[in-house]
Amino acid sequence: MNYYNKICEKLNNIALGISNFLLFFSFAMTVLQVVSRYIFKFSFPWIEELSRYLVILMVFLAAGHLLRHNDNPYVEFIIESISGKLKFWLLTVLYLFLTIFLIFLLVNSAEAVLKAANKKTPSLRILWSFPYLSIPLGSFLMVLQMPYLFIKNFNENLKGRK
Repeated sequence: MNYYNKICEKLNNIALGISNFLLFFSFAMTVLQVVSRYIFKFSFPWIEELSRYLVILMVFLAAGHLLRHNDNPYVEFIIESISGKLKFWLLTVLYLFLTIFLIFLLVNSAEAVLKAANKKTPSLRILWSFPYLSIPLGSFLMVLQMPYLFIKNFNENLKGRK
């Protein structure tokens, strides 16, 4: 399991680095669009579309890291106010439902990627499969984190018993 954790952490760091780069690049493209539109009275029609796709990819890439480190938004005060076995079982059920949802999302988004293989985006004229690929990629990265979360929850429950 230690080897699995190292691989997942490495993938998370790579995905987070790519996400940070995409955020910077998207910001730079947006600034370029604003400057070109209001100073030079000329705009690139594809920058807004590119920015949108990059931000979506950025979010899905970073989601695995956020899930692993509990940095994603959830009702933390409810979880933290509960202790003992109830917290263990609540988190176990929550992780189970989340795993089922992520697998469902992964399978269905992969189908959507394949269905979009012959359609092109309006401005960039790239296949819709590329923007859609963000969803199965992010879902896969999140599913990889679920064994870690289950084991972490189990270990915390064991510590609470001692």
